[in-house]
Amino acid sequence: MLAADGVRPPEQARSRATFDRLLDAAEELLAQEGLDGTSMAQVAARADSSVGALYTRVPDKAALVRAVQLRVLDRQLAAMAAVAGDERLAAAPLDELVERFVTAMVAEVRAHAPVVRAFLVQGVRDPVMRERVVAGLERVTALLAALLRARPEVAHPDPDLAADVVVRTTTGALQQAILLDRPFPEQRYAAELSRAARGYLAAGA
Repeated sequence: MLAADGVRPPEQARSRATFDRLLDAAEELLAQEGLDGTSMAQVAARADSSVGALYTRVPDKAALVRAVQLRVLDRQLAAMAAVAGDERLAAAPLDELVERFVTAMVAEVRAHAPVVRAFLVQGVRDPVMRERVVAGLERVTALLAALLRARPEVAHPDPDLAADVVVRTTTGALQQAILLDRPFPEQRYAAELSRAARGYLAAGA
């Protein structure tokens, strides 16, 4: 898990359940109303809680958005780790490996696209959120690099660099589509980005 900041985590089970409801409500509102359309009062009301209870755990809206981002990133990283750790993937042909990995990246971003847009908007002025995204992408890159290093058919002379370029290219395309509100069909984007990655890895130096 990535590290939290500015959040006072509850210790009792009942308090944890309340805080989880608050984070669920915040994630829903950020996805539906966007960053500017979400307030602390709205989050508390949707969670059937109080503003005071919310401020007990997070000092302000920025910290709340960071807490939601943390949960989403943890889910995405866990999903990518599960894909990379699949023994069948390690034994699959390179084209299938790349397609499954890139498709999983697209699916994770697409599944959280509305709330990711709020993260991108706040991330422009929030270095903590940007650093978390960088840390998350570095983990995804490390997962792909480990898979590529074990494959002699990868033509690129530097599998670590190749993994970095594939992850940057894929996430860059997806983030642009989200931030500029350019809809992308998940299956078509996954197929095209996978094809681009396969061609790049097969081209070598």
